[in-house]
Amino acid sequence: MRVKIAIICPPQNSAFLHQGTVLDHIRESTQVGIGYNQFGHLYYHIVRISTTELFKETRTQRAMELLLPHCKVVNKGVHSVSFHLKKSRDAILRDQKFKDLKLQVSVSDWNEDLHIQISGEEVAFNQTFWSVFAMLKSWFFRGLESLIVSPAGILENPQNAHTSVKKNVKKAATPKDNSSEPIEEFNLFLQAAMDYQPKSETEPPKGSLSINLLKHQRVALAWMIQKERTCFGGILADDQGLGKTVSILALMMTERKNGVCDQSKGRRAAGTLIICPSSLMRQWAEELLNKISPEAKLSVLIFHGSNRCQDAETLSKYDVVITSYGTNVKSACVFASLAWYRVVLDEAQIIKNHKSNIASACFQLHAKCRWCLSGTPIQNSIDDLYSFFRFIKCQPYSSYSVFCDKIMKVLSTNPTEGYEILQALLKTTLLRRTKGTIMDGEPILSLPPKSTELRKVELSKEEVDFYKALEKETRGFYKEKESAGMVNKDFKEVLARLMRLRQACNHPLLVSSSLPSTSSSAQIAKKLPFGSSKLKATLEILSESLIQKGVKALVFTQWTKMLDLLEDSLKESSFQYRRFDGKMSMEARHKSIEEFKNLPEVNVMIMSLKAACVGLNLVAASLVLIMDPWWNPTTEDQAIDRVHRIGQTRPVRVVRLLVSNSVEDRLLKLQEKKKKMVACAFGKCDQRFSLEDWEHLLVVD
Repeated sequence: MRVKIAIICPPQNSAFLHQGTVLDHIRESTQVGIGYNQFGHLYYHIVRISTTELFKETRTQRAMELLLPHCKVVNKGVHSVSFHLKKSRDAILRDQKFKDLKLQVSVSDWNEDLHIQISGEEVAFNQTFWSVFAMLKSWFFRGLESLIVSPAGILENPQNAHTSVKKNVKKAATPKDNSSEPIEEFNLFLQAAMDYQPKSETEPPKGSLSINLLKHQRVALAWMIQKERTCFGGILADDQGLGKTVSILALMMTERKNGVCDQSKGRRAAGTLIICPSSLMRQWAEELLNKISPEAKLSVLIFHGSNRCQDAETLSKYDVVITSYGTNVKSACVFASLAWYRVVLDEAQIIKNHKSNIASACFQLHAKCRWCLSGTPIQNSIDDLYSFFRFIKCQPYSSYSVFCDKIMKVLSTNPTEGYEILQALLKTTLLRRTKGTIMDGEPILSLPPKSTELRKVELSKEEVDFYKALEKETRGFYKEKESAGMVNKDFKEVLARLMRLRQACNHPLLVSSSLPSTSSSAQIAKKLPFGSSKLKATLEILSESLIQKGVKALVFTQWTKMLDLLEDSLKESSFQYRRFDGKMSMEARHKSIEEFKNLPEVNVMIMSLKAACVGLNLVAASLVLIMDPWWNPTTEDQAIDRVHRIGQTRPVRVVRLLVSNSVEDRLLKLQEKKKKMVACAFGKCDQRFSLEDWEHLLVVD
């Protein structure tokens, strides 16, 4: 029997509409995805919206008609469904790509994977659903009272029905303060969708882990299991310190499989590959050792160093292989020769530059399931997300031309619409919770309080003279380039001079060696004393705070040369300290971390911001001192969350040092704009960030 059907959403069916993805709606329907409505017409449950839960604010019921599929029941337990989108007479389908979209779906068991072919290429069902969903904006909302199902299963007068419902939606969505500007239905839906969090929970197999999962980790586990069975992966973007590593361990133990050999392409099957910064490899190994039950007999290999094995057959025998991003580049051929069951990118923002060798090596990997872990998936711009979509093979946005055309270009011409499309896409690929996320009326994590203090530093007269001379030279250089129309061409040099201004706030010695000997600022630098006001303030704060028994401190700066100067000062003090920066070997970094954690007399760790802001667990400290503000607030947040995370038992104090009336003041304002840009992507505002804001840092008239 072959029947034309309309997909509708009766309110009585809302119970199974919150399970996470399209496949869940099919699988969990009591009619196994197919049934008859009150009119006797066949319907199919693949909608993504609850008419009662997502729109409590408006108290109106809605339904959606998304596609006009043909459904053919081959036999009991085996269903073959083909979807065909035709050009609408009222031009609802405006995008050429979706005018003649045909999907072939074959499902032998509703609990197994869905395989969809679009022009010969396999695409995850829910990704295709959301791609089409984003294009059918004018069909999103239907009031049940206006939805008329004909005997053929097609909406009667869909354009008239839409016009009628649109008026009802606008009326219901008008704010209570009688504002004349109604909330647009498209924006209303997407905001509600982004605010929605999955609720299903799953426990890992009994006895597989030595710890108990927290509620938000059980929810993440259920979400990831569903993603692996339908979309083959996704993006876990929980805030730093919420236990993403443990969530992945639980997933590995729940979905532990040997994989299937890809004989057609000559690749041997392998287990889980974890790629992370080199400083986190030992931490991953320790987590696997300490939090997975010995009875699991999980075989783990750290693939790193000059003596690493280059034999793919040997690698395939391990359940888990841990390597660094750099090693993945060097041994790309070895890793790409295997068909991994799962690849996990920890601190995945490292691949944000899709043209880099690091990103390319990750894109070349073959795996059934792909995961990106990142507490800061957006750092520089929305363009950062492209690498994530490409790695997890989120079609069609894994194509850079499509990503630019459908997202980046729309963002530049119509920001509101662009962010709405982006939010819809993130909804189906990404799970993000922050420390403030509420579950069942309570925060998902109960941590000791965190206080943040902005400590203003006054420069000495000599330092002020040096800074002002340097600032005058920098402004003059910028104006010269601007008048010649050369700012973009010489932008790196502009930024380099801007960096010198920032360094001058810390210590003149960071700058003086790079200045032309004839410049006025260089002449002033020769007369400066060795110390600096910022360095003096740092030592004063440490002296004040470390009097308390058991208090340990992390001191972050962006420049290793500043670490050298700080280290010289600490050697003359009573503090026991350790150092951590990117130039140290992996063994030396690991030793510093362990001694800081375990030796009571070691109470200070001085750290390079970029090297230490990712992944590390440093709850032994309760004081965080940031010597110099970074232009991107997410980097600072990552550093702070090395301390304020699961396992912390003390109140956390954060002190940011800032030089008054300097470029550092203006950096704070830039940080706020960056935060707004990130918030937009996750559905909280409609503002954009522009590189032109850098001019603000120079105060160019």
